[in-house]
Amino acid sequence: MIGVIAAAYSLQGDKPSNFLVSELSEDSEPTKSQPEDAEADPVALSSDEAATPPEKALPEGEGAPSEPAVSDLIEPVAQPDASEPIVTLTMTDAPALIDGVVIGDPSADIFTPTGDVNSSIQLDLGLGGAGNKQDRLTSMLTPRERIIRNFTAALRRNPNNVMALTNRGNAYASAGQQQRAIEDYSTALELNRDDAKVYANRCNAYNILGEYEKALADCDKAVELDPTHTLAFLNRGNIYSALYESERAIENYNQALALNSNFSNALKSRGAAYYNLRQYDAAIADFDKVIEMHPEEVWGYRFRAQAFFDDGKWDAAWQDFIRLSDLDPDNYFSVIWRYIAGARAGEKVRDQLSKDAKRLDLSRWPGPMIELFLKDRSPNGVLEVAQTNTAQTLDESLCEANFYIGQYHLLRGNTIVATEHFMETLTTKITSFKEYAAAEAELRRLGAL
Repeated sequence: MIGVIAAAYSLQGDKPSNFLVSELSEDSEPTKSQPEDAEADPVALSSDEAATPPEKALPEGEGAPSEPAVSDLIEPVAQPDASEPIVTLTMTDAPALIDGVVIGDPSADIFTPTGDVNSSIQLDLGLGGAGNKQDRLTSMLTPRERIIRNFTAALRRNPNNVMALTNRGNAYASAGQQQRAIEDYSTALELNRDDAKVYANRCNAYNILGEYEKALADCDKAVELDPTHTLAFLNRGNIYSALYESERAIENYNQALALNSNFSNALKSRGAAYYNLRQYDAAIADFDKVIEMHPEEVWGYRFRAQAFFDDGKWDAAWQDFIRLSDLDPDNYFSVIWRYIAGARAGEKVRDQLSKDAKRLDLSRWPGPMIELFLKDRSPNGVLEVAQTNTAQTLDESLCEANFYIGQYHLLRGNTIVATEHFMETLTTKITSFKEYAAAEAELRRLGAL
């Protein structure tokens, strides 16, 4: 079965198998949940919280946004006598799976406050007033740490504050600390069992942890409470995608889109599900809509290019990879795929690859594959580097290396050797990589599958 493309999928190596529009960015990999033995501080974040998105991030990962200005973030507003905080955290049409916060997306620190920010949320550390140590400490925190501390302060004052529990759960979820998020959501649901949004958010956290039965139960409950909850349908569809039940996933994406035809995350997810069913025309139609809605985002071009390529539409794939290279010129995989698609389309692309090679560090993976196509490194030389590549697992490196070596031989008319390497790609069982799906497509064209 073809590995499911992910929203946070990066041509730089971030290739999550399940299309969970979460993050997933340009090619950012899904945020991993915090280990259970993580630091006990209730407001501590994972050590990589403030780090820039990993290379493997969208697009199949994809550039990282700049750090948001403090003025763009929710800041504590002291109002000791206020009661329930009514601030919610939202992202504007981002690849979010939860109400309020993006999961696994490089821009997840960028929050937009909605509602009345004149609330009881404050940084209640007991350190005194403005201009003192409290302000200096606050300035040292990352945006997400501030948000978590704000809601923790509200909960110190009122442990039964459902809004604070829900929003802190959202922030924990965006930080990859799914278990902590689940704990907050569960406490909120004990206080209010009729909140569809919280069920939908906890559903997503369970899904990320691979607890699909619990995730489905929560999504079912969310839909039961609110049949118009688009994110509940999206999240339930994502669970079925994770279970490789693409048809059932599409049914849920269709329901989400019936409620909101411009829901780009549902279009992305449905397009990926169609892709996994090899229904390339339907996948491309959804990706067309995503690109129309977000013409400057790499995501749509990347996935549409992959669908074009696997469907053997070389020129269309080449044009999309050109656009990707314009949007993300330092993405090694975009450079490689532009060359391959252009060569398959009969275009003269070697000179462009040579120019790209001069500005890129080819000692970094997947630089050796660029050297391969320029004939500066042999196929065996690429395999030797793959054996020692520490940036990913051996099977992941061999999946990529064998696919590109297969393309190298295919471009030279040596279909027998190309077939052998495409078969080697499949033996790695890295079904989440785009190279795996593309190798399957090539083998079908060669009559070997």
